[in-house]
Amino acid sequence: MSAIYNTQVILHAGRKTCVFWDLEDYPIPDGVDPASFYLNIKEAIKKLGCHEEVSIQAYVPDDDELRRKYEDAGFIIKSDPHDGKDARICTMFVELRCCGHLKILN
Repeated sequence: MSAIYNTQVILHAGRKTCVFWDLEDYPIPDGVDPASFYLNIKEAIKKLGCHEEVSIQAYVPDDDELRRKYEDAGFIIKSDPHDGKDARICTMFVELRCCGHLKILN
């Protein structure tokens, strides 16, 4: 059960999994290596029974060094320096919906 929302997370074996992470509002804690964090997310998803491809999309602030750091760790980087928080959240919802739709079709 998720302590935040008190709901059960259900993953279906044999399905690709995509994680959407807003690093601007929910950054990785100081001192934590992005590559280790990336691998921990993938391992946690595996432990939940998903053994297919896992991709992690990170929505990052407009900072070349930060983007490069997360990209080198394996994250798929999403960034738009001009639109702000509302546009970022809207983009995440649209991409989440598209990801879910593609899984239904496959």
